[in-house]
Amino acid sequence: MKNIFLLTGFCITFLFLSGCSQRIGSDVVSNPVPLIAAPSQEPTISSIPSYIETASTNDSDITNAYSNPIDAYFLPHLNNYSCEVELRDYQDAYVVVWRDEYKNVMKWMYSKCVYQEDKNNLSAYEDSVSQLIESTETVSLINWSDIYKTPPKKRYPGASWGNGTRSALNQLEAEIYRDASMRFIDKKYTFLKRDYSAVEIPE
Repeated sequence: MKNIFLLTGFCITFLFLSGCSQRIGSDVVSNPVPLIAAPSQEPTISSIPSYIETASTNDSDITNAYSNPIDAYFLPHLNNYSCEVELRDYQDAYVVVWRDEYKNVMKWMYSKCVYQEDKNNLSAYEDSVSQLIESTETVSLINWSDIYKTPPKKRYPGASWGNGTRSALNQLEAEIYRDASMRFIDKKYTFLKRDYSAVEIPE
């Protein structure tokens, strides 16, 4: 009986010490942990898919369409993380970086325009990107929650999304900014210089 108590205590201590201790910027990688959903109509763990491109730390392993310094840094971390907290940190930083890069790409595109009509077209493009982000987030929340049979007016009454859902939406937003930017980026474009491991995330 004494040996059983000792073995149980050892197991509990081992599990506690092996818990999540790595945050953003860590090089330690372990098995992924699924997103955790908050209570009340929050999408369930199994309903939130992982919208992550497959890549490794080797640039040559990233698809040519998205061969860029941002994804070269973030995708390996988004695919391999030690805990949910670490994943959320990278998702939240990912959207900050791609939002800034998208703004820089648009500034670069405007600088090439000679005629107002071309500037108007770019402005319309920016509007369409904003609308796509909004509609994508709305549709994703409904899909993750699987509440298609619930009347729209009765969905999410006073809902407050958990950190996992908000960060998942941030990653979706980042990917839209990325796609919108990569349509125009060529060898003449210069990416913003910044330390991706030290991104300031707004509250």
